[in-house]
Amino acid sequence: MKKKINRMIRPVLFAASALLLGGCAFFPKEEELVKTPIIEAYQQEEFRMAEVKRGVLKHYETMDAIVQTVGEKSLSFPFDNMAYEGIYVKTGDTVKKDQLLAKINPGRLKSQVGDSSQLELRAPFDGVVVYARELEPGEKSVSRQIVLILNESDTFVVSVFTPYWKMFETGKNYMFHYAGEDYQITAVDPEDVGLEPITRPEAEGEPSRLYFTVHAPGLLLQSSQTGTVTILLEEKEDALYIPAHAINLINDEQIVYVEDANGIRTTKKVKTGMEANDNVEILEGLSEGDKVILE
Repeated sequence: MKKKINRMIRPVLFAASALLLGGCAFFPKEEELVKTPIIEAYQQEEFRMAEVKRGVLKHYETMDAIVQTVGEKSLSFPFDNMAYEGIYVKTGDTVKKDQLLAKINPGRLKSQVGDSSQLELRAPFDGVVVYARELEPGEKSVSRQIVLILNESDTFVVSVFTPYWKMFETGKNYMFHYAGEDYQITAVDPEDVGLEPITRPEAEGEPSRLYFTVHAPGLLLQSSQTGTVTILLEEKEDALYIPAHAINLINDEQIVYVEDANGIRTTKKVKTGMEANDNVEILEGLSEGDKVILE
């Protein structure tokens, strides 16, 4: 009897187990939550920043300048392959008119010489040697090769061609940057240094040439040597400013990029004023100490 009951109960238990196991499929499946990405400190974008500063803004303009000597004369021989007897002066020497400066020896080429004076270089005027060739041992002459350059005066003229010519005043001193050094120069009228007068342009912004005399005893210049002249065009005190390359133009609006409280880059409108070489004045939109992103 007991075995019979067990045989009757066993199928029922199997059926109940199957129902319980299969019933799990009838429950709604739990949705998995989307995980918010975690940004570690080392993964955050780093910006190169610049601080809004307050101070004096100065706008300088640097112009190319060229040397124009007064009464310059280059001297050379008209013959090739003749031995130098000597160059008797050096750069910086003062010379007198008709002074013997250099000489060559024709040797076997004497028949080519019609006038013996062509074998000598003499000073055409009182002046200063601004260039003297340094001879190599055994060096021979080369036709029309410059041996000496003389300047009739110890006055050197520097000229610039600039649209800012109205900013310069005759008689006022400026600085000429040449070969790594600064030299004082004075703005002059061209007639004062023996040059033709200049008619200034009438249109605003049209360039014109200016002339300056160089005050540098011992400085020896030659025509066409170049340097620079710098002038202060505008100056403003107590100005807010940032690096000029921080300004961006989007849809005709000036904006800068800044970092918000969450470290995200965003834009901010600004209004700019005076430009001063690498910096620009801020009139509206930023305060002293603010930081902007540099791209």
